[in-house]
Amino acid sequence: MLTLLRVLSLLPLRALAAIGSVGGWITWACSRRYRSRMSANLRQAGLYSRATRNAAIAAAGQALAILPKIWLRPNAEVKRRIVCNSLDVLDAAEAEGRGVIYLVPHIGCFEAAASLLASRKPLMAMYRLPHKSYLNEVLRLGRLREGMTVAPATLGGVRELARALKRGDTVAILPDQAPSGGEGLWVDFFGKPAYTITLPAKLWRMSGAAIVITEPRLDALHGVYRVEFTRFVPPASDDAAVFTLAMNHALEDLIRRMPDQYLWGYNRYKHPAGAPEPPGGLANHLR
Repeated sequence: MLTLLRVLSLLPLRALAAIGSVGGWITWACSRRYRSRMSANLRQAGLYSRATRNAAIAAAGQALAILPKIWLRPNAEVKRRIVCNSLDVLDAAEAEGRGVIYLVPHIGCFEAAASLLASRKPLMAMYRLPHKSYLNEVLRLGRLREGMTVAPATLGGVRELARALKRGDTVAILPDQAPSGGEGLWVDFFGKPAYTITLPAKLWRMSGAAIVITEPRLDALHGVYRVEFTRFVPPASDDAAVFTLAMNHALEDLIRRMPDQYLWGYNRYKHPAGAPEPPGGLANHLR
């Protein structure tokens, strides 16, 4: 597999995007569950249209197909393909000297955003071992690029992230990935309770770090990654639920601006093992 990925990494970005588009449609055609979940999530968000759905099908395949190009090519090469008009947001956040928490949702070319961030300051991301061991080497190669380190998804890993922020470094968190039981709260996401990670709230309370949301978009037509950044201003309350709801609302605003790029096929509303029962008697619908 690693050899195949290395070969794919040599292909032009536009070629990988074309391959990914085909793969996205094959996945959609072959999986009734995937089709149902994608449509249900789009409708829940009030963003369903055939055009948006079709664009999201292709974009999901593209996001996977371009990973070899991001993970296995030199970071300088990846960075040359990134177009960004909001580096001033990063400059201001880094200048505060308390570290930066980057919220990197499953949208567009989110892995390319990590390459840009790691080229500026040391970047640490939470790492959870995949269920299939043969994927572990590939994921570690991709996420141990120049300037990047990973922390395990454990209490020790959280401490590593906190120490990185204390040094003034940066950390990246996937804010829309359902955490393991006990690591989140049921908070509305597009009007429906979603078990949502509370780690950003905890790290912010410990460090006072600046928080920045990434807005990555693959522009396959021009063969570039377009990555922009916006500052997230936490609510005045120290309550983790208040912070997490505000974070979800900020993510909703981002997704509404680029719904064609979001990973709608992800099971965002699942009930992780060990998590408390969701509110409103939804347990049987989320399992």
